[in-house]
Amino acid sequence: GVELLANHMMNTFETLRQLQSVSGGTIEQVHAMSGAFELVGLGSERMTNAMFRMSMGIETGGKGLAKLGITLQDLEKTGDDESKMFELVRQKLSEIGNAGDRNAMAFQIFGRAARELTPILAMNNEQYEAYKKTAEELAGFTKISAEETLKYITALKTVELAISGVVDRLGTAMLPALTEVTGALGEFLK
Repeated sequence: GVELLANHMMNTFETLRQLQSVSGGTIEQVHAMSGAFELVGLGSERMTNAMFRMSMGIETGGKGLAKLGITLQDLEKTGDDESKMFELVRQKLSEIGNAGDRNAMAFQIFGRAARELTPILAMNNEQYEAYKKTAEELAGFTKISAEETLKYITALKTVELAISGVVDRLGTAMLPALTEVTGALGEFLK
């Protein structure tokens, strides 16, 4: 049970840290967004992919964003927080009533990944926020959780490195004798 708990915390930490590095949001923000994705049947990897595709679109001129009415000033307001940018884009896309038009616009921003994002992009802001709120209420991974998990990972890796070091030193000490025995066995078998 304890091992299962520790593995869960480490897996959650790694997933959220990866999302955080892609999105720039806080642990709590990315956990809520990731939870919303999970609640509609999309994995957190879809969120990572969406952030990546969106940022690539911005770096190549952001024509799809401009067609949505998102200006450079709008993007500057979000700073480097791509989770906020994504939510702004998601909101603007959800306001497009015609599904075909919405999907075509989403394709311009997210490429082929837009098809996978349809459940998130089609819901209105109230629905999306409700999913995020549910995820926040159900999930308990916080900044403190992340800090404690990192301490555990560091302690675990310290022990693993120490054991590896002992094994390396023992191996180094034993290899000359093993080499001699192996060589003698080879000579004997000739």
